Amino acid sequence: MDFILIAVFALIGSMLTFFSGFGLGTILTPIFILFFPVEISIALTAIVHFLNNCFKLILIGKHLNYKVSLYFGGAGVLSALAGAYTLSLFSAENILYSYSWGQNIINVPLLHFIIGVLFIIFSILEIIPESKQKLAIKNSALLIGGGVSGFFGGLSGHQGALRSIFLLKYGLTKESFIATGVVIACFIDVSRISIYSTQFYNDINFEVIPLLAIALGSAFTGAMFGKRFLKKINIRFMNILVGVLISIMGLLMIFGLI
Repeated sequence: MDFILIAVFALIGSMLTFFSGFGLGTILTPIFILFFPVEISIALTAIVHFLNNCFKLILIGKHLNYKVSLYFGGAGVLSALAGAYTLSLFSAENILYSYSWGQNIINVPLLHFIIGVLFIIFSILEIIPESKQKLAIKNSALLIGGGVSGFFGGLSGHQGALRSIFLLKYGLTKESFIATGVVIACFIDVSRISIYSTQFYNDINFEVIPLLAIALGSAFTGAMFGKRFLKKINIRFMNILVGVLISIMGLLMIFGLI
């Protein structure tokens, strides 16, 4: 049952992530948590996320926009560190409100509520056609976009969602949007895996290898399905998909479910 569960969610998450640029970690981490401690689950998800991004780069890397990757990705990595530091200033006990969910008490931190509201606002702007003015691919615009998405990514851990919103605003083709987002995500994955390797990976034993292999195989399969269907969708569909998924994430954060 555990193999089937991980395989199904890795496949679905990878296929959605291929188009949206985010979501695999959000989907896969809770599934790993069913079988492993939280810190091990985060580390395993990071491995799947990184290797799946590398695989997607093989599939569609020729469409990479190098300028956007360099400026946006560089600013994102640096500002993510600033966001992570800012997060350390927030108290984990800074709860905005709580409510009952069955036999459990759900606590909603102030930070999660603020980020959730921002996600919903951004998603509405992404879906409404009148808001589709494109930003020029200028160095300053790329640095600002990468800086903002990276900062809030370091602050909330949801950098992929904001990254996708900004990248769609630069008028990239759907192929370039995906390839460029993958490279930037790889930058982030390398930085966080380097940290995890000194903290969590010594606790991983050989028992996780079969489940990790299943997750990787399913994620690769999902990416191949995504590549196959890419020609059948347009950039407007991707705008709507990103907007809807970000709205869902925003609502889940407001209700304290992620």
